[in-house]
Amino acid sequence: MIKAEIKPALAALKKIHMPEIENKDLRNKIIKNHLFLLGQAKKYNEAIDDLRTVHLGAYEEELMAVQLLQNQLNNEKDRSKAQELAKEINSHTKLLEAINAFNKAVFDLDREDVEITKIDGAAFAEEYGNQADYDMGVVEALFPMFE
Repeated sequence: MIKAEIKPALAALKKIHMPEIENKDLRNKIIKNHLFLLGQAKKYNEAIDDLRTVHLGAYEEELMAVQLLQNQLNNEKDRSKAQELAKEINSHTKLLEAINAFNKAVFDLDREDVEITKIDGAAFAEEYGNQADYDMGVVEALFPMFE
């Protein structure tokens, strides 16, 4: 599993009615993964905040000004004024480079592996299939956990 898959997995895990999972080993592995992923999500969010500070901290005021310009550009109907706003936004080259560096760092972070306890996909399908509110989105989000 990669870090980008943590948030969807946590959302999916919330939809599972654990008392309805009769296979005790499977239920314990799911709970173990859920608790582990909660901790990993917290670390991931902290890492994103740290990356934002490192890459964009020195540009906070400039970033806010450019965001205001971007909002104006999004609402501008006059083509010549829109071009002027775009030109002004693009003149902030150092900020744009910092944003690109931040985005690349987040992309790289998202691709990092997270070691989880693998669960038997067939056993999960059998147990989860008995739940009244079965959701294929849950299966899809948890797919990286399956053996």
